[in-house]
Amino acid sequence: MPEVIESKDRGDTSEMPSEPSARPWLWWLFSVMVFSLVVLAAQQLAARIRFPWDMFIWAESPFLTNMLKLDHGKPIYGDPADANSFVYSPGLEYLTYVILKPFGRHLDIRYCRGVVVGLAVLASVIFAWCSRAIAEALTPESGNRGFIPVASGLFFLVIYYNFTSDIPHPDNLHILHSAVTLLLTLVAVRRESIRWAVGAILFAGVGVFAKQVACLTPIGVALALGLTLRKGLKPALALVGLSGMSALGFLTLLWMPKWSKFYTYDVLASHGVALERIPEIASFFLGPRIRLLPLLLLLPALGATLFARRGEARRMIVAYAVLAVFAVAPMFLAFLKPMGAWNNFGIIGAWVVVPVVPWLFSTLYELRGLDPCREGRFASWTIVVMAFAMVLALMPIKVKPSWQHYRFCWTVEKHIGMDLRAGKRVLVPHGMMFLLRNHETSIPLDRANSCLELEVAGKINRTGTKSRIESGYYDKIYLNCQPKPSWYGDETQAAMDRDYRFVETIWAPKELVWEQGFQYNLMRDTYVFESPASQARDRAAAAPLATAPSAKDAVAR
Repeated sequence: MPEVIESKDRGDTSEMPSEPSARPWLWWLFSVMVFSLVVLAAQQLAARIRFPWDMFIWAESPFLTNMLKLDHGKPIYGDPADANSFVYSPGLEYLTYVILKPFGRHLDIRYCRGVVVGLAVLASVIFAWCSRAIAEALTPESGNRGFIPVASGLFFLVIYYNFTSDIPHPDNLHILHSAVTLLLTLVAVRRESIRWAVGAILFAGVGVFAKQVACLTPIGVALALGLTLRKGLKPALALVGLSGMSALGFLTLLWMPKWSKFYTYDVLASHGVALERIPEIASFFLGPRIRLLPLLLLLPALGATLFARRGEARRMIVAYAVLAVFAVAPMFLAFLKPMGAWNNFGIIGAWVVVPVVPWLFSTLYELRGLDPCREGRFASWTIVVMAFAMVLALMPIKVKPSWQHYRFCWTVEKHIGMDLRAGKRVLVPHGMMFLLRNHETSIPLDRANSCLELEVAGKINRTGTKSRIESGYYDKIYLNCQPKPSWYGDETQAAMDRDYRFVETIWAPKELVWEQGFQYNLMRDTYVFESPASQARDRAAAAPLATAPSAKDAVAR
C-alpha cells in the first residue's frame, strides 16, 4: 500500500475548530446526477437495441454480412469482384460470433448491438479502475467504495455520447482494448514488474484486430514502461524490442488470410489523407459536439500531478501520457481520411477523463464549508462547478426509433419478401436484416459500403458490380443509398439508370443526425427499380390469367 502523503506545512490541527463537511450533499448530488443520466441512457438503449433492422449507421450492414460469411464457414475478406468485404479489422466479428453462435443469435442485429454495449460497460469499469490506480497513488484514502461505481457511470456517459457506441462498430472494442492496456501498464508501474510489462506489451499487440490504428500501441507501452520502471537501459531496450515483435507478429497474423491486407491496408492507404480537413478538427473541439470541459480540466490536472511529491503518481502520469501518444493520437489520422468521421474521437474523451477523475473526486470529497471566498475555496468551487457542467454536457441525446421508422422498415421488408417469394433476385445496398428476416441466408454481393470504399480508393473497376447491373443480374434493386454522388460510382449508377426502370418510391421518415444515433443519409427514401426482363416475365405470367376463357366459355366450346 502506498505511503500516505504528509504535508510539512500542515502543522498541528488538533485545536482547530472543525467545519461541517460538504461531502454528504455535494458528493451525493454529483453521484445522483451521474446515475440519473446513466438511467436515461439505459432507457434510450432499451428502445434502440431492440430495433430489428440494421439501419442506424453504415457499419451495421457490413458487420452482418461478415457474420453471415462466418456462419457459412467463409473468410471475412473475399475477392473484390464480389464487392461484399469491408475495411475494418475482424476482431469484433470474431468475438461476437463466439459469444452469440452457441445461442443461435449471431445473425440478429439486436443481440449484436447488445454485445457492443456490453463492451462499452466493461470499458467504463476498467477505465474507472485506471483512474482509481492514479487516485490511490496520489492519496491512498481516495479509493473509497463509491469511486468505482460513480467513475464507471461517468466513463459510460463519455463513451455513450459517440454515435457508434450502441451499434456493431469496432470503436467500443478498440476503447476496451485501450482501457485494458492502460490498466496493465499502470499495474506494471505500480509493481515495477517486468512480467506485467511483458503482459501489457503482448496484450497491446492484439489491438490491431480491433482497429488497425492500434498497431503502434505495443511500442507506446514499451516506451512508457521503459521510462518509468527504473530497471535500467538493458531491460528498457528489451521491452522496446519485444514491442516491435508484438506489433509485427500480430499484424502478420491479421494479414495472413487472402485479401486481408488488401482491405485492411491497401484500400485505406489508397484513400490518402485529406489535409484540407484539418480545420474540421478544430471545429469539432470547439463546436456543439465537443465535451470541452474535460479537456480544460486536463492540463491543470496533469500539472498538479506531475509536480506532486509522490514519485509513483508522477510515473503513472508519465506512462499514461506516453501511451496516449501511441494509443490515441493516431485517431486524428483516421479522422483525416476522406470519409473519416468524428466517431474516431470517441476514444479521446475517455482517455482525457482518466487523470481528471482523481483530481475531480478528491475536490468533491475534501471541499469543506460553503464560503467560496476563503483561501483556496474559490479554485475548489470552480472545479466543482465545472464538474457538474461536464456531467450536464454528457446528457444522452440519442433518439429512440419511432413508429415511423418501424413502419418504413416493415414496408421495405414486406416488398422484398414478396419479391424473394416470387423467385426474384434482389439487390439491397444497405440492410441485411431485410433479407435475413425473410429467411434469405445466401451471402449477398455488391454491398454499397464495399463499393464506396473501393470507389474512393480508385479500385471500383475490380468489382463485378457494373457488369452484373448491365447484364440484368438483379430483377429488383431497392436503392436505399443516395444516387448522387453514388455509393456505387458514377459509371455503375449510370448503368443502373439506363438498364433498369423506376417502379416506385418507399418514403422514409424525416432525416435525423449523427448525434441522435441515425446516419442522416442512410435510412432514406428507397427507390425501387426493376429490370425490363423481369417486368416482361411478370407480364407474361399475368397474360394467360387475363386471357384465359371462363368456365362457361370452356363448356360451350
